[in-house]
Amino acid sequence: MKTAIIIGIVIVGIIGAVAVFASIPSDTWQDNRTEFTGVPLPDENKEKIDCLSRGGLWDNGCNIERKNLEDAPSSYRNKIIPTLDDFRNTLNESKDIKTIFFKFGEPHNDIGSGIHIYVYELNDFTQIWIGYTDRILYVQHVDVKGNILEKLF
Repeated sequence: MKTAIIIGIVIVGIIGAVAVFASIPSDTWQDNRTEFTGVPLPDENKEKIDCLSRGGLWDNGCNIERKNLEDAPSSYRNKIIPTLDDFRNTLNESKDIKTIFFKFGEPHNDIGSGIHIYVYELNDFTQIWIGYTDRILYVQHVDVKGNILEKLF
């Protein structure tokens, strides 16, 4: 007898829930947004993170305010992202590793094995690779996949 009462209560509850949901207008569940506000594409998140980590502002694209590297105190040089022209100008003046370290700070990475390959990240997300032993062997402008875009030295 108790089982029949419990089953009856459950059935009445289900019928009641269906009746309540059936009485709610269907436009309650419509999406009335005028533009897509969903989850961004994974590549867009990576671009945003890269931009923000370089001190840029994201507004439908990365905007990194250009600052004069020459006027920056040495303690702030590693926070200012250099440009390809910064490296070209420096190499026109001197091809000495100490000058490069002084102007641009310590490299972001050293990926060499047997020789140093110093890596500096540029403001356009490309890189400068400097091959070095006891002298500079080469300076290359490289894209994100490691393809050489230009040999600077």
